Amino acid sequence: MFDNDARTRSPAELARVVLEGSLKLNKGSSVVIETWDHTRAIAEEFVAESRRLGARPVLVYQSESAFWDSLDRQRLESLSGPPASLQAALRASQAYVYFPGPGDLERVRSLPEETRATLWGSHGGPNGYWEATARALGVPSVRMEIGNVTESDARLFGVDVVAWRRELEQASAVDPFQLQHDARRLIDAIGTGREIEIAHPNGTRLAVRLLGTRPWADDGVIDTDDRRHGQRLASVPAGIVSLALDEKLAEGRFVANLPTRKRQGAFDGADLRFRKGLLESFRFRSGEAAFLGRYATASDGRDRPAMIEFGLNPHIRNAPNVEGLGRGTITLRIGDNFQMGGRTRIGYGERFYLTGADVRVDGRPVIRQGELA
Repeated sequence: MFDNDARTRSPAELARVVLEGSLKLNKGSSVVIETWDHTRAIAEEFVAESRRLGARPVLVYQSESAFWDSLDRQRLESLSGPPASLQAALRASQAYVYFPGPGDLERVRSLPEETRATLWGSHGGPNGYWEATARALGVPSVRMEIGNVTESDARLFGVDVVAWRRELEQASAVDPFQLQHDARRLIDAIGTGREIEIAHPNGTRLAVRLLGTRPWADDGVIDTDDRRHGQRLASVPAGIVSLALDEKLAEGRFVANLPTRKRQGAFDGADLRFRKGLLESFRFRSGEAAFLGRYATASDGRDRPAMIEFGLNPHIRNAPNVEGLGRGTITLRIGDNFQMGGRTRIGYGERFYLTGADVRVDGRPVIRQGELA
């Protein structure tokens, strides 16, 4: 169910939280705001809020109809890579807000592989392309997940598009400093502990071990610590703490009670059994073929524990693509964990979600029924 009880946030409130909280926009700062047709109204609120803060915004508008017209006429070169004018604007800016597009994601997915490669290089699509562009130009940037809310994907995921958009508006407007505070509380509670036990009345009883690398808190704030570690990008909504797992230790059972939804397919009711650090068996209530589609062709390491994540955002309930952000949601990941200092790098990873669990660290209760103990 979507979180329909929370107060609806206005686009102006959302803009204020992102510009002041996530990007720390100051008077006199320059900010580039890039949008497509389906998020233009929200983007214009970001322009207005930037000016209220005394910043200097530039709105970059990408026309959906012009994009597809150029594609139909085989004018691919005019669409590949950011134009020099946009690159110059980004280099001269202190912040970049990106609303993903184009909005017809169903049509994007139907494009031939060679066309996608011409448009977005090796980055897989608009989101990867944004990340590569922002990193290359060194500008602090926020990607707005609400740009991925479209009629076609709502049909694909079986959700109401209006309720989906409303939930992301609410979740995106959560005070990032509250998320930052909650993330620090959780990290402090875990401390130097290593042994993690997860339990739930649905049959989950799983023991895993932390690798001991530095935890990562995605609180939506690009602060001094982020910049010191070369991190200048954030996605909104935010709210998750990630920790790498020892790939050689996992014993017991993990039963997901939320679906994993991807554009390539969804699966639900995952029941995973681990022994001696390996995923020994699995079954699903539905969608096993969607899981096997990538798992079956992945290389060694696909069946190893990778990461554990703890969601912090109080307004994520049923929004596709960001299920792990929900407060009280535990995400168990298998496969890749190199990005967190782990040993597995195979180009494959999968997520499984569990809400309302108890978590112990070295025998100490840290989470009870999804809430910090």
